[in-house]
Amino acid sequence: MRLNIIAGGLITEVYDDHDKKVGSVSMSKQERHRNKPYTDGKQFYASFNEALLALLTRKKVNIHNVF
Repeated sequence: MRLNIIAGGLITEVYDDHDKKVGSVSMSKQERHRNKPYTDGKQFYASFNEALLALLTRKKVNIHNVF
């Protein structure tokens, strides 16, 4: 798994072990998303970690040997 951070953290792309893009977590700056600004492409979340965890569990990304 590899993370690619774009635009100072507004967009974080997630790649699997084969360098295939799995998805991305992005931050919305719109006023209507003030309470839940982070999205995994399907739903909005209050924190970046919640959105990233939802993306990884939904796509079943292998996170072994990452750290």
